[in-house]
Amino acid sequence: MGFFAIVWSIWLQRNEKNVRDEWCAPTMGSFKFNTDGPWLVALAWQGLMEFLGIIRGEVLAEFSKPISSCDPASTELVAIREALSLFVNSKWCKEGTFLVETYSSNVLSWICNHVSSSVAFKGLVDSCLLVCAKIKWQIQLVDRFGNMAADKLAKSVDRSVSSMDEIHERLRGAAQAGNIDELYAIIGEDAHVLESIDKIPFFDAPLHVASAAGHTDFAIEVMKLKPSLAFKLNPGGFSPIHSALQNRQKDTVLDLLGIDKELVCVKGREGKTLLHYIVGESVDVGLIITFLLCCPECIQDVTNRNESALHIAAQNNLLEVFQLLVGWLRRTNNKDGKLWENEVLNWKNKEGDTVLHIAASKNQPQA
Repeated sequence: MGFFAIVWSIWLQRNEKNVRDEWCAPTMGSFKFNTDGPWLVALAWQGLMEFLGIIRGEVLAEFSKPISSCDPASTELVAIREALSLFVNSKWCKEGTFLVETYSSNVLSWICNHVSSSVAFKGLVDSCLLVCAKIKWQIQLVDRFGNMAADKLAKSVDRSVSSMDEIHERLRGAAQAGNIDELYAIIGEDAHVLESIDKIPFFDAPLHVASAAGHTDFAIEVMKLKPSLAFKLNPGGFSPIHSALQNRQKDTVLDLLGIDKELVCVKGREGKTLLHYIVGESVDVGLIITFLLCCPECIQDVTNRNESALHIAAQNNLLEVFQLLVGWLRRTNNKDGKLWENEVLNWKNKEGDTVLHIAASKNQPQA
């Protein structure tokens, strides 16, 4: 398994040198993408000092991505394509020229003259050119062995990626066991471990793992240390409290709500809140009432299919739940209670059906 890393850096002084055996910073108004074999991709720019407000040469961010094992030429083409895609979709794509530096004369030749590329690499070359058509760019050959900055960074990223994976696995194990002592031992080794997890868009955080396993004390400990993790979605599209509910960890659900009632309104996969899930799967009146008490407005929430909790209850023939929700609407001691009742009962789902239409189609006269 290989990887590549993308590093964004800022340089405050223009580098006038044109030395072939040293890596040079990009000139003002340009962006540079630099590769070192199958291991590293570095992207740097110059000319955003006021917006970024940092010192010369400081690394702003690092991005790494695992890739399947393949030959160096394929890996380099994949790395170039990924960096081009990132740049095209960034807010800086119209700011200047994108400079691609490669040590591979074959890659340079294929991209400059795609008809000369080998059949095995044609798909990758074409995908790079497709992205390049959207920007102003140049590609040039550099001396791989003189590229010491990229080589050094590649080795450091290799070690840091392995180390971070190991820490995440240890943290997962601690969460599965509910081991708070191990949690703090890991934090003692890396004080930024929870912060680094929070930066990953979709991740099975230790809060997800502990909540699903019913380790409430561990989950609360993590939530107190990093409250934002309670709202993070995992790759399946579920928040930690969703995970607890799906695994029937009722006590964990209630304890997490005791810390932050807003968790009731977190939307997960398909735009569903806790209320949407509970009314579609069981008749736990106690939990339904708890959710409504924590956040009365959640009865107005709709899924990505424009379905309210009442739509879901009616669709699943849960008459008791349906009547409970309607009764809640009618008894809401809120100045907007009557407005909510009219809005929710007359709300149409994606198919254009109100809750009463669905109840009638399911032959539910009591509804």
